[in-house]
Amino acid sequence: MGVNYTVNFTSDLGTGSGTTGSLRYCMNTANAIAGSHTINFSGLAACNFFLIQLDGKVLNIIGTLTLVKQQI
Repeated sequence: MGVNYTVNFTSDLGTGSGTTGSLRYCMNTANAIAGSHTINFSGLAACNFFLIQLDGKVLNIIGTLTLVKQQI
């Protein structure tokens, strides 16, 4: 069974805790656990538009990963 992760800020620091953090943190954490996972951007729900500026390092996806932005 997969895990649901939540992106709650737009920096690319790779920081977070548990199942919540930056996009890089959520992707790295999901990659470390076998299975199909979902990354939600609902932690940024107050924003209609947001930009996540990556620091230049490649974001790797291992396995099945679904990215979801919930409508507000």
